[in-house]
Amino acid sequence: MSSFVTIEELKLYHSIDRELYARLVLKLRRDAGESMQVIALWLWLEEAGYDNLVKKMLPLPDALVNALADESVTCLACIETGQIQYLPDNYDIPLIHSLMQKDISLQFFTENRANAIRGVTKFVNDVCTRAFNDIVLQASEISGQRMGSGVIPRGEGSSASKSGRHAMAQPSFFQPLVHPGYSLPFFSGQIGSPSHLVSGGANVSEVPVSIDSRGTANYQLTLGAEISEEVPQENRTIFLTFSKGYPISEGEVMEFFTRKYGDCIETIYMQEVAANAQALFARLVIRQASTIAVILNGKDKKKFVIDGKHVWARRYVPKRH
Repeated sequence: MSSFVTIEELKLYHSIDRELYARLVLKLRRDAGESMQVIALWLWLEEAGYDNLVKKMLPLPDALVNALADESVTCLACIETGQIQYLPDNYDIPLIHSLMQKDISLQFFTENRANAIRGVTKFVNDVCTRAFNDIVLQASEISGQRMGSGVIPRGEGSSASKSGRHAMAQPSFFQPLVHPGYSLPFFSGQIGSPSHLVSGGANVSEVPVSIDSRGTANYQLTLGAEISEEVPQENRTIFLTFSKGYPISEGEVMEFFTRKYGDCIETIYMQEVAANAQALFARLVIRQASTIAVILNGKDKKKFVIDGKHVWARRYVPKRH
């Protein structure tokens, strides 16, 4: 049996990865080259034992997927430099940690730097540049249309628009991304010939079948399938407190968080009060437990302003009887 697959077979096998990549570059308008590295990082982590990352991300709201991609860029920066970049607004990677449900931190990437460089480079070569070539072309055409109309092609979803975030050298958006000599500044090498990064000088321009390494069960799924997260409501709940004298309605809470974080709310329990009395707290049940970390920005407590009124949010801690 042949150990190699055609491009079409590769695209079919990596259909879930393609869906997420298209979402990053077409919907969230992130940089195409950077997003290849991000997907390659996730595939390497799956191979390293952090199961079903891409599958878990598919049903998440755009705001959370975008934030996960930003954290992944920070991880790539650690791999690139071998150093942990502590930034004022991103001390670690709380979203990735929450999604994986295993211990992981930026230190993991510095300690496993050599393996990460080999693994990410391999996935960029063996998978991303081949399986995503049509999506890259589509993104390039859309970007060209924006440039022609005077619109800057780097959208709000791009990490380059985040002020104060680590700025990584990225390939030009219009540079041909899919060919054996494509330059990847992150690894200071050439895709298709990174012999200094691959043990034994393996020819990474060939595409080996990697079904066994990732597990066939991961991709026998319908695209867009929802993930049933068997997490009790109390572990998917945010506790909100309101300022006395500044009443906030359930509708205002729903509209604010839906507008900011997408369709992430399962239900809202407002404090039960007498007619014309003000509710001083509420419980916000989130569909996915991992979304709580992005809402709280990895902090214990966060302040929001809803229609000019201050609201404090923290993770709900149920009372134990």
